[in-house]
Amino acid sequence: ARARSIPRVRMLNAPLETIAYRREKLEWRRAQLGSSTSLESLTFGVELEFILPASLTREGLAIILADAGIECSAALYEHGPSTTWKLVTDGSLGDYSRGTELVSPSVPPLQGEAGFAQLRKACEVLKRVGCKVNTRCGLHVHVGVQSEGVDFFRNLVRLYSSAETAIDSFMAPSRRG
Repeated sequence: ARARSIPRVRMLNAPLETIAYRREKLEWRRAQLGSSTSLESLTFGVELEFILPASLTREGLAIILADAGIECSAALYEHGPSTTWKLVTDGSLGDYSRGTELVSPSVPPLQGEAGFAQLRKACEVLKRVGCKVNTRCGLHVHVGVQSEGVDFFRNLVRLYSSAETAIDSFMAPSRRG
């Protein structure tokens, strides 16, 4: 990290990496990008890939998520707009019956702290029912930046290119490049 001028690297979930620390880091990165978007107005979407436990179906998990306050439905593989969370098949996981992707609503997308709270709740349910991840699983995050100017994107490309090697180092080899 020092050789690449990265000031400090910590493993995710390290003791010092608190939510407050992450917020401060996000605000610092946002300042570097030249963004005026506040955390509360930030819109985003997520796609969480995981393996269902053998005792559970997508339909069953959708009911459990709904009971926890996450409006959800089970569907076949499709990525059209959705007003609710949806559970879809994911063939990239090598198992169409258990390989699953939880996709957040896109209309409207998640936003600010309320969106993060929904995401935390969904993750807690997945963990509680025994969903697992392996090296084939991924996490996709989509961040709304429609209000940003061209300088934001120019700075984003520069920032990413300066950290690309470090980012690739914690990605599965199949997802690098």
